Amino acid sequence: MQVLAAIDLLLALLDRAAAISAKIAAAQAEGRPLSDAEWAAIVADDDEARLDLVAAIAKAKAEGR
Repeated sequence: MQVLAAIDLLLALLDRAAAISAKIAAAQAEGRPLSDAEWAAIVADDDEARLDLVAAIAKAKAEGR
């Protein structure tokens, strides 16, 4: 079960990274840098992902995984 939980976490992190990459690529395709608002959204998403990861790890530890 530990391996499956680790894979699930990895897939979730990869999804978040892909979303960030898509935002950066879209801005580059438009020939512009990311705006302050776009960076703020990325940082907020990253903070949320970190909290989700910490919660998932704590849950797995509590369940003995």
